[in-house]
Amino acid sequence: MVAESTVLMKCLEQPINDLYEIGKDKFSEQLAPIMGARAIRKIAKHIDDVRKVKTIWQIDREVLLTDFYYPSKIIINQNKVIISAVNKLPDYEGIIIEGTAGQGKSILLRFLTYQELRSKKRIPIFIQFRHIESNETISDHIRKELDVWGISPTDSILDFLFESGKIILFLDGFDEISGSRVGRLIRELERLRIRYKKTTIIITSRPNSEIGKSAHFRINKLAELEEEDLPLILKKLVDDNAIRKNIINSLKESSQSLKELLKTPLIVTILVITYKQTQSIPDSYSDFYENLFYTLFLRHDSSKPGFTRERSTDISLKNFFDVFNALCFECKKTENVNFSFSEFHDLCETALKIMNVNCDSDNYIKDLTKITCLVIEEGNEYFFIHNSVMEYHCACFLKNRNNDAVEKFYAYFRKDPYLAINWSLVLNFLKNIDSYRYLTQFEIPLYENALDFLGKNKNEWNRLTYDEAKSMLMNSEFGKRKEDYDNNIDSSFFLKTATDGCKFIIFEHDPITRLSFKLFNQMKGFNIDSAKEYLESNKVMVLEKSEGFFISLYDLFSIDNLQDEAIEMLQDAMDEIMSRYIKDIELVKKEDEIKDTITF
Repeated sequence: MVAESTVLMKCLEQPINDLYEIGKDKFSEQLAPIMGARAIRKIAKHIDDVRKVKTIWQIDREVLLTDFYYPSKIIINQNKVIISAVNKLPDYEGIIIEGTAGQGKSILLRFLTYQELRSKKRIPIFIQFRHIESNETISDHIRKELDVWGISPTDSILDFLFESGKIILFLDGFDEISGSRVGRLIRELERLRIRYKKTTIIITSRPNSEIGKSAHFRINKLAELEEEDLPLILKKLVDDNAIRKNIINSLKESSQSLKELLKTPLIVTILVITYKQTQSIPDSYSDFYENLFYTLFLRHDSSKPGFTRERSTDISLKNFFDVFNALCFECKKTENVNFSFSEFHDLCETALKIMNVNCDSDNYIKDLTKITCLVIEEGNEYFFIHNSVMEYHCACFLKNRNNDAVEKFYAYFRKDPYLAINWSLVLNFLKNIDSYRYLTQFEIPLYENALDFLGKNKNEWNRLTYDEAKSMLMNSEFGKRKEDYDNNIDSSFFLKTATDGCKFIIFEHDPITRLSFKLFNQMKGFNIDSAKEYLESNKVMVLEKSEGFFISLYDLFSIDNLQDEAIEMLQDAMDEIMSRYIKDIELVKKEDEIKDTITF
């Protein structure tokens, strides 16, 4: 480690010297504290700490990501390209690395931060969005970083650093920002991109986050794992050749549906954890997560004959599990991903009351963090080892609620499916673990709303005609709320349609939604007057209403003569939707038939 520290210190010397040379005429006094060997070593160590992570694989201690890192691939021009350094990404100063839960976004960003440090070109600054406090800006948080370096974080110094081209920002987990702060942080990111052309900003996020709608950043999607990746990633996770071969052989004999789940490093890791404990392969996506809870809760004890770990709580394992489900639901409702000491304890108290379990919240949290390690305590904050854990157990909580409670939940998202963006993984889990109610109370009603709007026969599907698809687009509006442009919120657009089902279909069909955002972002300024001027110059009419201003999707696509392409997209989307609808109806019929056989 000493040798590595020396190497990294040498790597950092060049960009720091470059920075000093650029700014010495004006800022020599302010930059002097970072020029000595001791200061450079301290900064190098601080940046290198990005490599230390806690993972589901190593829950009880931090490990170096370089010890287990498996190269990530980005889809570029339909090709999967290994990203070993920032210069392997497309040449653009504003980049979003987009991936689903467990796909390795954060690990890749940390790896790129470390590689940038070793490149001797720029000083990397790594920030987790979840650590930006509610009253902070990104610039405020960077000031804290400068303070650690030993630089007085004045506005003029910050401006100089951004202008110098000698720093690069790595910003992790945009999707983890609570909804109330999204617009403000997007505005700041867009201002940074516009003002400081020399500073590269790389952001990670899940799909469909608000930052993905900004014209100032380009999306690069992470590629899924392929079958040939599995032996290589297993080699990183499993030292024992015999165990590794057993897992590979078990997978060969498993169902195709299970193999199709192994698309992310997280799922492969959970597979290994549960296999080591149970010597078996889980059957489904949801089984992975349920097995994970019980495996982590029991694995220390079962690995030591005659030993039972002392617990702070005396409640049953089932009660512990049920309370954890309720806790995850309460946490998910807050739209936060990290919680202060008092917040988390209050949420735990609520979960215990909901489940009517008599237990001290302090003791419950102590067992949760020390035994399962599914929730991590750092300082005075708590966060989940991975957000997908919270979302799966949130779905478990809903699965076990009565019909009235579940109907209330689905009715909220049926009213405006656009609200379901942040709950999409929870909904996917519910489709798997509580499929009947998910289909009958959410997905099927949305599809049927769209079919009713189109006047289509539910029992005999014919592909949408050109005029029917055109009508759907003309009755679907893309717009901006008045309160958003009054408050100068740059990137807050939404779909408004004649029927919820149409909105759901258009939103689900990613190319239409993304194309809409891209075209709408061409309107410079984003206020009502400049948007109207831009649209009218393209002979497009703006629909002004009390709640905001809108443009029909059909008219929006006319800007670049994309109507025919969009109509074909929508025809294809409806074919796919109808295929799913027919399957959904068949599944529901089978369940109803089973129910009808249960008579006495």
